[in-house]
Amino acid sequence: MKNFLPRTFWLTLTVMAALLLMNQLPTLYFYGDVAKTALGMEPEKGDRVKLRPVDILADLRKKAPKATEQEVDTSLLLVLQKIEQEQKDRQDS
Repeated sequence: MKNFLPRTFWLTLTVMAALLLMNQLPTLYFYGDVAKTALGMEPEKGDRVKLRPVDILADLRKKAPKATEQEVDTSLLLVLQKIEQEQKDRQDS
């Protein structure tokens, strides 16, 4: 029985390289007459339809955690409120 480990490795490496290269491709455009007609829209002369870029590696990336209200630094906000209040007091007097 043959050892298929090297073949599997090269196949996996080739697929991963192809996916990474596909991620670097520029955005594709179709000219309006054909694409908009196919989508059931009214074509206009000179229109280009931009295909939405798809992030194929989005599942592999870690998402940044959202900051909660307790983690947000409000000290700058308090300073800005004091400055605004001082400016209003100067205008009133």
